[in-house]
Amino acid sequence: MEFLLRSPLTIIFGWMTITTVVATVAYYWHSAHRNNLDAVLKQDMLERGFSADEIVQVVRAGKTKFVKRDAQEQPRFKTAVRIHD
Repeated sequence: MEFLLRSPLTIIFGWMTITTVVATVAYYWHSAHRNNLDAVLKQDMLERGFSADEIVQVVRAGKTKFVKRDAQEQPRFKTAVRIHD
């Protein structure tokens, strides 16, 4: 057992394994937590009387991401939004 603790290869492999496991658990916990928050939001909106189209608009608005073209250009939205006069 002492040989395993002294070996740099074992320490490196153990560190990589622990890091990978922690990162994987954190990713899936975050994903499950976000899905739960989305479900709570949708349920709350249904209880308040929002229509399905309004719920879809709100959920999509929260998932809009910026796309940066060049360093000199301003960031743009992936989804276009039209404003009617």
